[in-house]
Amino acid sequence: MAQVNDSVAVVTSTAAGSTLVATHKPTGLSTEYQAFIPADVYGNLNGSIPTYVVVATGMAAGASKNYFAMVSTSGSGKVIEVMHIRISTQTTAGITGLNRRVNAFRITNLSGGTTVTAEKLDNSNAGTPTQFNISVNGPTVTATGNPYAVGTVVEEETGGNGFMDLYKWNYGEQPWTISTGQGFAVGQDGTAMLGLISVMVRFRVR
Repeated sequence: MAQVNDSVAVVTSTAAGSTLVATHKPTGLSTEYQAFIPADVYGNLNGSIPTYVVVATGMAAGASKNYFAMVSTSGSGKVIEVMHIRISTQTTAGITGLNRRVNAFRITNLSGGTTVTAEKLDNSNAGTPTQFNISVNGPTVTATGNPYAVGTVVEEETGGNGFMDLYKWNYGEQPWTISTGQGFAVGQDGTAMLGLISVMVRFRVR
């Protein structure tokens, strides 16, 4: 190589130009190595996609209640990648409870609840598109298809599991994607439950 941390041009053809191959010499070593920067199948470098989080705390539990819902309405031109959904429970003394099922599922629209704005993980990110509707604490939704994730929470004071990762993206696998005109929600089964529920939802936008 001509110099440390340089790049070389690999000529693919005299007409097509060339492709850069990056190199790097780690501090303290005498050898220079070819460098690779991981990217996803869409060509986005790892860590470069704007990521956002919504946290809703202390919501009263309820039968068939939706705790979170989000829809990308017409005109957003963006795809949502669901990265992480966590459910937390808060119980009070003296509750004798049962396991309650919580689902994450696709929806086509939402109404009601409390409208919230997603927080940026990096303050330099743009805000989410105005066509993103996000609501917590009891929105009404139209579900479509079967659940994409399912889990249980425990309402009993001495037997509660505290929190549960309802859905979590694993590196290397295809993310759960939500296209324009679609949405997703987190809701409880049809049996009444006591205590409070908190939800954390992390997602990327591309």
